[in-house]
Amino acid sequence: MPELTEQTLYQSLAQANWHAEGLVQRLNPPRSLRSWLTDRGSLTKKLRQLCPSLAVRVLHEQHHSPMRQEALALQMPLNRDCWIRTVQLHCHGHPWVYARTVIPNLTPRNPWYALKQLGNQPLGDVLFNTPHLARSQFCLAAVGTRHFARQSIFFNKNTPLLLTEVLTETLALRLAVNA
Repeated sequence: MPELTEQTLYQSLAQANWHAEGLVQRLNPPRSLRSWLTDRGSLTKKLRQLCPSLAVRVLHEQHHSPMRQEALALQMPLNRDCWIRTVQLHCHGHPWVYARTVIPNLTPRNPWYALKQLGNQPLGDVLFNTPHLARSQFCLAAVGTRHFARQSIFFNKNTPLLLTEVLTETLALRLAVNA
């Protein structure tokens, strides 16, 4: 099965039709992924329960303009500069999740500024240890024909961080084996 590349991931996310989390059945994800798409806890923690050696590979990390849908979700102009980080979470080299983080106005005064130093550390390690963190409802989408995504906005001191997580077919198959 072909692995998502950064380019195909970007194209698939740009073309995705997003739905409120209550409409998860419309997407028809594999049964093994349904609860994972709407679980409000740490995805990193759940993945580590299956694979203690879970690793992160940074694919892209720089200032750039967000995709149209990301700008709409963040209620900001399309041409606004954001810090964007795209990573792959994998178990023994098998990609389980692709994650894309978008943070507008990432300056030293931004409460998310320290995230620029994450390196290969999962974002979830920081997010779920941040006091007074708020999270929006999920939006869900099919990404291509075999992957499914969830997207939400985290708020730290009223400052947004948009997180899109693409759960791969490889993860769905692994979860089905454990079911």
